[in-house]
Amino acid sequence: MDSKVVLTAKEATFNIPMWKLGKLTLYKLNARIIGVYHVLYPPDHLSKLGDEAGLSSVPLAEKPGFEFSENDSPDLTQWRITAITNAANAANAANAANANDPKTIAEVKRRFNLLLEKNDLFRIAGDLQRTIYANVVRLGGKTAAMIALCRSTDPALVKPSQTHLSNLVEKFKGNFSLGRVLQYSFDSLTTFEDVNVIEGFFEDKDTSTYVQALSQGLDDVRSKAAWLERDRAEVEQWLKKNQYL
Repeated sequence: MDSKVVLTAKEATFNIPMWKLGKLTLYKLNARIIGVYHVLYPPDHLSKLGDEAGLSSVPLAEKPGFEFSENDSPDLTQWRITAITNAANAANAANAANANDPKTIAEVKRRFNLLLEKNDLFRIAGDLQRTIYANVVRLGGKTAAMIALCRSTDPALVKPSQTHLSNLVEKFKGNFSLGRVLQYSFDSLTTFEDVNVIEGFFEDKDTSTYVQALSQGLDDVRSKAAWLERDRAEVEQWLKKNQYL
């Protein structure tokens, strides 16, 4: 990097040093300088710089890690989100062989598997949900896709799943995946009103192939609803007393 070269006239010609990153040969104007600049790169070189950003995020993602803390500064939080997202999504680049970061993807899968095996949603921080779900769907097949979709609270995403239930039952016929998908879809439900909605939805459906999973899912919702009715006021009082609310 040549930090002594400065544009002092309307036009000038400079010899720009090139540098290599993996298989990329690059140059970058105003590198390592903070400011607002208007730079016009050729489209093909701009694409290379985008790939370089993904590659650079790979080692950066290891430094902040996946664990958030209430003591994190806003800058550290944003750094963590950006580094992990770029390192994981780099695998989508055209030169995936160069950009993919196995460590980041492995950690994404590990945290999602904890959700599958132990219902441990706390390992998936809210700011990383989009990155983790998107990448396990991309890499994990239809079961991961359905489970991620079941976590949605957006009616526009939930309704298609309800509409095409018969198709899902047919696709998952003969294995335990459908039961798991059903149970995971109930995880965020916590009221007796939710129980009534579920029972009403399945009232005219043939549930013979997943009746046990459906029954267990409903029992879990009833249990959470009963706990909330019994202890909500006491828990809320404790949270307020300890200044969590």
